[in-house]
Amino acid sequence: MSDGYASYLNLWQDVFSGNLTGIAPHPWMLVMDAVIRHFGSIGHASAELSKSIRRLWGVSLEEIASALEIPDGGLFMQAEVEQRVQASYVASRLIVVTALDELRMSPPRREQGPHCTPLDLSEPTPFGSWLSPATQAELREHTMDANFPPALFRELAKDVSRYEIDANVHIDRIMIEKYVESLPDELLEVMFKEQSWSRSSWLAKELRRRENEWSQNRSLTCRTC
Repeated sequence: MSDGYASYLNLWQDVFSGNLTGIAPHPWMLVMDAVIRHFGSIGHASAELSKSIRRLWGVSLEEIASALEIPDGGLFMQAEVEQRVQASYVASRLIVVTALDELRMSPPRREQGPHCTPLDLSEPTPFGSWLSPATQAELREHTMDANFPPALFRELAKDVSRYEIDANVHIDRIMIEKYVESLPDELLEVMFKEQSWSRSSWLAKELRRRENEWSQNRSLTCRTC
């Protein structure tokens, strides 16, 4: 038992009552963005939050992860700041919230307590992307509805290949291929028009695949006519 664990258990009550609105996938991404802005870098944010967690819980991050069966193990703090955690996963977020509350950097709540200072959130803008806010929002919604981490949305908004996405987000390119195949034609067409894409990019390859598939289906249809 520790202050950190007691806070963690109380936070679950906030989750079930609907008070802790800031841990839903979309606002949590904005929370992590605000934390990185505050500390100046991903590395500094991860280090400061990790120190707060160890101070509150009195044990290492590895011990916490083992006791609570956190998938990323002792690296869960780094994974959260880098936004590589599945959209639906909550447990490691609540551990991070215990640290944020101690540092008076509270995620959004329906009712903010006297000890909480809400973070100043702003809409995400993926570095290296020129997609319009509306297109980004649609891509983000599809990605999180499919339970992929926010980091995948950021990668898909950029002119990168599936191999680069795999290396940056640690999601197998086969899973990425299957996911992008499910994205609507209209969304991909708008994305293609709003910024430039290289031939090796995930988007250019997916559009070529769809064009080839359409041509083959059309050819088969013509043969049966």
